[in-house]
Amino acid sequence: AKLQHGSVLYTEFMGMIIAPENTSIHCWNNIWLESDCKVALSAITNMDIVPWTLRNRWSNCFSLGLNISTSREGNSCVDKLANHGHRLLSLTWWDLLPICVRSEFLKDKMRLPSYRFHK
Repeated sequence: AKLQHGSVLYTEFMGMIIAPENTSIHCWNNIWLESDCKVALSAITNMDIVPWTLRNRWSNCFSLGLNISTSREGNSCVDKLANHGHRLLSLTWWDLLPICVRSEFLKDKMRLPSYRFHK
């Protein structure tokens, strides 16, 4: 969803908050958070990095008793979802794989390489 705060880091934190909240709502116990943002992932062990406007919600979501695993890597699915989410006007939750990332997901599942080219 498009957030009123324009910071990319703020958006990373919101994604890392919304995912555990929705995991808890669905009564799931395990979640895998994946990000290519080292700062956002390091906030799990250092809450001082989290913007003060999000600290209460951040603290609450990490006290839900979930088994949370993290990974830092570049991920074309995550990038596509982030770009798609930037165009949305409200929160969207998918119970099935969204069409916009299907090809990237299959490439990742088959362990095919994914390249980024910069000019």
